Amino acid sequence: MAYTVVGGLYIIRMPGGHYYGGRSGDIRRRIGIHLKALKNGVHGNSYMQRVYELYRSFDFEVLEVHETKLGQTEAEQAWLDVNLRLPGCMNLS
Repeated sequence: MAYTVVGGLYIIRMPGGHYYGGRSGDIRRRIGIHLKALKNGVHGNSYMQRVYELYRSFDFEVLEVHETKLGQTEAEQAWLDVNLRLPGCMNLS
């Protein structure tokens, strides 16, 4: 079966109510990059890295599919406008 590229908005969930939202033109690839960095202890988001090291658990879901980069960017900004700085949100900006 062929790999299908899906772009859009995704969320990473960790125990304790921690979560991180992002966008990508290839969500599966981006999730893999996050997970590899977390497992290797080198993720650029130190808050997310500490939470991962505490629980060693990681789950994700696709929230919205968007084919265009503009659609992905707008969806991410709308999500950030609601979630940034809420308890448990691991996004830094």
